[in-house]
Amino acid sequence: MDWLAFVGSIIGGLIGGLFTFLGVHLTLKHDREKERKAELIKAEESKPRLEIIRHTVIEENKGAASTNNDCNVLVLGIKGFAEEDGRAKFVYDEAALNSENLVFVEY
Repeated sequence: MDWLAFVGSIIGGLIGGLFTFLGVHLTLKHDREKERKAELIKAEESKPRLEIIRHTVIEENKGAASTNNDCNVLVLGIKGFAEEDGRAKFVYDEAALNSENLVFVEY
């Protein structure tokens, strides 16, 4: 009967080791997932954001921007699109490209 106790202790040790391995594996997997989620949240929070503080339409300067801005942006509607030699070519309304038709807005 000594051999039965010996085999029982071997089987018990294997089963206990298996459960310990599974527990450690699940814990490590959970920790990695938690760290990944924390990194995603940190990356989302560190993205640059645009905050509009004020808005002014500058009608008196129509056709000539006299203000000194950090960033000037021209926004035009696209009338058409074509690809030539692997490069994009956009077609705009010719009237929009005339500087006399521009309206300046300060944000």
